[in-house]
Amino acid sequence: MRTLNVSFQVKGNMFVKEAPTMKHMKIIEHTPTKLLMRICNKTSDVPYCDTFAVEEEWYLASSPNPNSKSAVLRIAMIPVWYKSTMMKSMILGNIKKEAAAAWEAWKTDFLTHPNATFVQKKKKAA
Repeated sequence: MRTLNVSFQVKGNMFVKEAPTMKHMKIIEHTPTKLLMRICNKTSDVPYCDTFAVEEEWYLASSPNPNSKSAVLRIAMIPVWYKSTMMKSMILGNIKKEAAAAWEAWKTDFLTHPNATFVQKKKKAA
């Protein structure tokens, strides 16, 4: 388990300019072809931060074939509510917006290697 203290810049909020966050990262499974990590993000010094945390699960799997050049990355996020708040819908909207922006930044920074290709898999409509 690793703990990381970071401060994230908050844009578009006149009252809060940064959000100090503690990330608890735990490796659940680690094999030559699979990595499963769970991360709990707990923010402080932000209004209503005591009401929730955001949990992430990162799953990375590659083919056991050493000649294969492909892998699968799945990132799942969910807010965990500690207590009730009337601001729940606003908080949830901001979590979704910031998660999408973080994923786009991650793709831009790490998946733009000249030999890398990215194909996003979406759920089939029911």
